[in-house]
Amino acid sequence: MPFEMRKILLCVLLGACAVFADSWSEKPDIDFYAHPFVEDADDLHEYRTGRVTSENEEFVFSSRGKKYPLDSYNFRVQLFAGERVLCVIEDGRAGVLDYDRTRPLALLIFLFALGVIALKAVSGARALAALFFALLAVFAVYVTAVLKGAPPAASALLLCFIISLVTLYAVCGKGRKAPSALAGAVFGIFSAALTAYIFLAALKTRGFSDENIQLLNYLSRTLQIAPRDAGSVFLAGIIIAATGVIMDVAITISSSLSSIQSANPAISRAKLFRRGMNIGGDVIASMSGSLLFAYAGGALFLILSRSFFTYSASFLLNAEWFAALIAGIFAGTCGMILTVPATAAASAFLLTRKRGRP
Repeated sequence: MPFEMRKILLCVLLGACAVFADSWSEKPDIDFYAHPFVEDADDLHEYRTGRVTSENEEFVFSSRGKKYPLDSYNFRVQLFAGERVLCVIEDGRAGVLDYDRTRPLALLIFLFALGVIALKAVSGARALAALFFALLAVFAVYVTAVLKGAPPAASALLLCFIISLVTLYAVCGKGRKAPSALAGAVFGIFSAALTAYIFLAALKTRGFSDENIQLLNYLSRTLQIAPRDAGSVFLAGIIIAATGVIMDVAITISSSLSSIQSANPAISRAKLFRRGMNIGGDVIASMSGSLLFAYAGGALFLILSRSFFTYSASFLLNAEWFAALIAGIFAGTCGMILTVPATAAASAFLLTRKRGRP
């Protein structure tokens, strides 16, 4: 990566950290006991993972060289000797809360990382680093910033721009693929956000089920989230959810056009743009269901439960949660579609700029 681009990325990251710096130092002061859906924020209990052993026909919890008498707080956890569990330590006893899932999760993440690096070592490692950065940006910066009062939708746009910038330059490296893909991705993300905003307003929905509305209303009064910003959390979710597939479309078109131009340096800008549109059409045709499957899979339990108690198709279609679900799916898909001409135009312009050919 050129030195100038590294300086630009460093400045962007330092700027983002400065904007949200005060969100890392303290937790919001919340009386979580006032709402049944939220747990205590100042929980002083000690949580440990360890193994269940059997001594004198009684189960004992072993962790860090210590043993504790065992109580079961979760009827779904079936205890037997050798099982690893998560426990809360209180008054010298261990209460079983759930299974210890850290090792299977660590194995799954390791296999994923191994597969990515095996495909292409250097770019795979850069992609993993970009993924880690994206997770850190979402959970360590964005979430805490919103809890401190940052506007959810505007912050999501800034977040997705920074993630796209870092990810695309990390994956593409040197050359003109990265700026071409970035231009298309940014256009697609803003298009998805605008489409979602317009249609959520037209549908008169904030996108939440009854339980979430109760929790959100409570949090908007207790946290520094303004009531007018509370409803934009769903819009922010649409923006963040669409960013991944939009970046996929942008990098696919940009990389394909870069390869075409390398194989045929004499190709004109207009022909290169048409090739990009053709490639984009195939990509959209194959990926048009990506957001549908993602949203439907995430809301499958809600869809099943609400459909079971709904006897009218027209009632289901006009339900607020269902309208918001459809708006999220198709707003993100519109962003994907508009990414195609934007990326094709940016790639055609940048890849042929030296020759200045029309």
